[in-house]
Amino acid sequence: MAAAPHVVILTSSGLGHVLPVSELAKRLAVHHSFTVTIVTYASLSTPGHSSRLASLPPGVSVAALPEVSIDDLPADAHLVTRILTVISRAMPQLRDLLRSLLDSPAGITAFVTDLLCPAALAIGKEMGLPGYVFYTSSLMSLLSFLYIPELARTTTCECRDLPEPVLPSGCVPLHGADLLEPLRTAPTPCTSS
Repeated sequence: MAAAPHVVILTSSGLGHVLPVSELAKRLAVHHSFTVTIVTYASLSTPGHSSRLASLPPGVSVAALPEVSIDDLPADAHLVTRILTVISRAMPQLRDLLRSLLDSPAGITAFVTDLLCPAALAIGKEMGLPGYVFYTSSLMSLLSFLYIPELARTTTCECRDLPEPVLPSGCVPLHGADLLEPLRTAPTPCTSS
C-alpha cells in the first residue's frame, strides 16, 4: 500500500496566517487522507498559535523552527521587517527540517508556503519538491503584491508619496496612499527589496 501524500506547509506569524493554514491542513488530512506537517517559527509564536495548532486532527503535525535572534534590529523596526528577518534567518533550519522530512518514510509530496514565505520555495526547489504559495487574502491584495517589482523598478519615493495612481494589472487605478499598509509605509522606496 502506498504511503499517504505528505504535504509540508510553512506559515508565517499571525492568526491571519496560522488559521487558514491550519484549516487547509485539516481539510487535506480529513477529506483527502494526506499527512501534513505545519512548520512555524518559534520566534514568532503566540499563545493563540499554540491553542489553534494543538487542536488539529490526527495526520497533522507541527514543527517549530528554532528561535533566531533579531536583537540587532533597531527597537523601532517595522513589524514586517521583524517578521521577514526571522523568516530569512531561519532558512538554514528550514533546509535541515525539509531534508529530514524528505528522508523520512513519508517523504514530501509538496511544499507550500504562505504569502510571506515564498523565498523558502527556492529551498524546496533545490530538493526537487513541487512548491506552491497558499494565498488567502483578496484579489486586490494579491495583485498589489504582484505589482511590487514594477513599483520598485519605476519609482524612487515611498509608495504613499506617489504623485500619480498606479495601475496593477486587472485593477482600477490606485493612489499610493490606498495601497496595502506594508507597501504604503515601507522603509525603502516601494519595498525595493
